Amino acid sequence: MTRKAILQIGTEKTGTTSLQTFLAANRDRLAERGYLYPRFCGALNHTGLAAYAMDADRPDELKAAFGGETPEAVPQMRARLHRMAEAELTGGRTAIFCSEHCHSRLVSPDEVRRLRDFLSEFFDEIEISVYLRRQDRVALSLYSTRLKSGLAPDRVLEKAPADRLYYNYDRFLALWEDAFGAEAISVRLFEPGLLANGSVVDDFLTCWGIGEIGDFHSVPNENGSISVAAQAFLRQINPHLTAQAGRPGTRLRGIVVTALERTYAGRGVRPARDEARAFYERFRAANERVAERYFPGRDPLFSEDFTAYPEIADSERPHPKRSSASRRKS
Repeated sequence: MTRKAILQIGTEKTGTTSLQTFLAANRDRLAERGYLYPRFCGALNHTGLAAYAMDADRPDELKAAFGGETPEAVPQMRARLHRMAEAELTGGRTAIFCSEHCHSRLVSPDEVRRLRDFLSEFFDEIEISVYLRRQDRVALSLYSTRLKSGLAPDRVLEKAPADRLYYNYDRFLALWEDAFGAEAISVRLFEPGLLANGSVVDDFLTCWGIGEIGDFHSVPNENGSISVAAQAFLRQINPHLTAQAGRPGTRLRGIVVTALERTYAGRGVRPARDEARAFYERFRAANERVAERYFPGRDPLFSEDFTAYPEIADSERPHPKRSSASRRKS
């Protein structure tokens, strides 16, 4: 019997958390339809795949979470993940893996091939699913995520060169094409008008023929945005929380972020329209090459409507009265 895996690799900021929450909440219903959402590499987010595949000498908290704190510990970590995979990846069900960290953490041909070699021990067919989002929108969402993660970035749109793998989808996809074959890569665009029912969850189910959304348990959207006021607060407090090294600081940050998401939900700070457009333009040539391979005749690859951005950048220090009003509405 042919064993098949669907590997959803992100990219980051394309609704992956919502998709993971949905898949984890519907393990039983997926199993009834012949699908397995594994646990050995993470109950929700399959971060263990990236941890396994990263080079041993690259320090990363993902590896530490699976016992690979040092280069010397990585072989044992990989062996442990392999044993757990052997115990779980049995039978003829199609496995669905989902982790955006495959996009952000696996940055070399060796790392992507290491993941391929690992999964190929258990599957005869591996299909790669990937969603692409316009680069300026990714950067805007990443800014908020970095604040929630304890960082204090000094600018909304980072100074990313045109060849940076995170945003250069031509280079990023080439890594996976070289390892798995271009025919194994399924690319979708993360734009509401192009997604089934405007939802990445609905789109994923439709794209892979898994079932109708109504056949599964519904879950709320994850990774909600926070207001300018909440972002400003995190930028001020994060250096103090970071100073509390270890889990106490991490737990406290989690409590703070959860409270802000609940009380100060809303749109975050926006750069000026010209700045957002200039950021996007750095990756135009790469986007054109992706369009040629995966979306022949589509030009440009993404919608180039920038009217959601203001002419002048939002102030990162919101007026107190405006912040209070926003809190009362939420």
